[in-house]
Order: sequence, then structure tokens, then C-alpha cells
Amino acid sequence: LWNLYNGRHAPGEHVRVFPLSNWTELDVWQYIAREGIELPQIYFAHEREVFQRAGMWLTAGEWGGPKDGESVEKR
Repeated sequence: LWNLYNGRHAPGEHVRVFPLSNWTELDVWQYIAREGIELPQIYFAHEREVFQRAGMWLTAGEWGGPKDGESVEKR
């Protein structure tokens, strides 16, 4: 690993290290399982009010939908 790291930097420069940059998704899930990390509930799908527009499901809300003629359903 350290032969990939270029330790030369000028005064005032910042050094950034990304230790997970070469992890695969499987590596991440195996780490989560091994360490017993609990996933937050927001990660999982849950029902919400949505409407369909231009082939997409959008969340109903004050910001822009649904418009007249667009029906809201819980999915």
C-alpha cells in the first residue's frame, strides 16, 4: 500500500487519504456484518404517498405535486 502513496508535498498543501477507495460493495457489507453495525431504518424501503409523472414515481408534497389529474397512492 505505501508504495502507492506519494509522500512528497509542499508546505501548506493538504494530504488526503481515502482508506476505503479500493473496497468493493461486498467488502463494505462484509465489514458491516463482521462488526455488527446496525443499519438505520431510513436505509430500508417504507411506504409513502407518491404519484406518477413522466414515468417516474415522485413523493407527494407541497414543493410540486401532485398536479390536477395526478392521483396519489401509497407505495
